[in-house]
Amino acid sequence: MNSRMRDMKPSEIINNGVIEYTVSNTQSLIKLIDYFAPHSSYIWRGHRSLTWKLEPTFARITSGINTKFERERLLKKHLRTFKYASRGRRGKNPNKLDEEELWALAQHHGLATPLLDWTTSPFVAAFFAFAEEFEKNKEEEYRVIYAINRNGVNKICKELKKDDTLDNQAITENDTIKFYRPFTDDNDRLVSQSGLFSNGPVSIDIETWINNNIKYLINNPKGKPPKILVKIKILNSIREQLLIMLNRMNINYLTLFPDLEGASLYSNMCLKIQKYNQD
Repeated sequence: MNSRMRDMKPSEIINNGVIEYTVSNTQSLIKLIDYFAPHSSYIWRGHRSLTWKLEPTFARITSGINTKFERERLLKKHLRTFKYASRGRRGKNPNKLDEEELWALAQHHGLATPLLDWTTSPFVAAFFAFAEEFEKNKEEEYRVIYAINRNGVNKICKELKKDDTLDNQAITENDTIKFYRPFTDDNDRLVSQSGLFSNGPVSIDIETWINNNIKYLINNPKGKPPKILVKIKILNSIREQLLIMLNRMNINYLTLFPDLEGASLYSNMCLKIQKYNQD
């Protein structure tokens, strides 16, 4: 570990491809981001709660379904339902969307999907981790920012598909993870947020998936496997300070939600946080 990392002195835990840090101030967070951000294979996601798993809404809703066949059947039926339900609601002469583009569009309109939102910007991820207040009587000590190494995940998926010890039916598209950035113009928020998606798995959360499958990289003859998942726990007490700093960087509801809702949310934050906007 280089001297820059030693100077930060955040607590660090490494386990099965997941490296976890705990930071208590904005300076340590920025230095940690600065260490990982130059590696373009990492993409980022913010969670308001430490208890939330890296799993899509479809996975949470269908967690009681035990068979892959039934889960995949329900996934296809769910998308077909949305196709019919959204007819006439995308304006006149809408663009024809493929399945991935349709999932991406639906994700940003509240549909339970197999997708997770990510961003190429760690500071955008930090904003989404801290933007919303906790509900009364549900205050938590930490927020979380995740960074996932796409190259490492792709290597694991490649080895999974080559493993001839697994039953042919054991590996499906939903057991692996794909990353996807849609070209469609239907979602201006996606562009503003430097957004992209991961698709799958739908039967297990991503952190557990990495823990279970890091073995495919451990014996890599080129040396140690990369840090597949970075988990940064951040004290909730720095929320207002961090949001003020991000606003000075032009990362706020106004820029990330380029619509009237974004204008309203931005104005509300100006009202709630003293010195948020110095106009």
